[in-house]
Amino acid sequence: MSEEIAVRLRTVREALGETHRSISLRLGMGPNTWRECEETGRLPKTEPLQKLNALGFSIDWLLTGRRAMKVGDVAEMPAPSPAPLDTPTLKAVLLAFIQFAQREPGILKADPGALLKWMMETYQLISAAPQEERDQRAAEITAAQDKGVA
Repeated sequence: MSEEIAVRLRTVREALGETHRSISLRLGMGPNTWRECEETGRLPKTEPLQKLNALGFSIDWLLTGRRAMKVGDVAEMPAPSPAPLDTPTLKAVLLAFIQFAQREPGILKADPGALLKWMMETYQLISAAPQEERDQRAAEITAAQDKGVA
């Protein structure tokens, strides 16, 4: 892990266009301290880390390698909310699976991960279909519910 931190420290220094000495002095450290940190993979003390953060570097990234290197980068932004669940499409997928399982009961012995993958792919396929086809499938679901199948 210290090797990974050493790489991230070097990346920060290079991104700032600094030498070991200049970044040490810029962050209020002894003239050789940054070099020692890079060589050992040891993090600087709190004050230099705070100064790096003020320069726009993510402390989370520096410590863990997760998220973006710079605060405010696109990768740092929260992920967009997932699309709302399309209930009629989900019903269509589940109905298709139930109907398939009724015809081929052995499918239930298949790997659960493979079954889930099939359901997800079917959901995406139906979701991508034109609205008219989705409406038709919803009508089939309603008819199946009326017959007690779904």
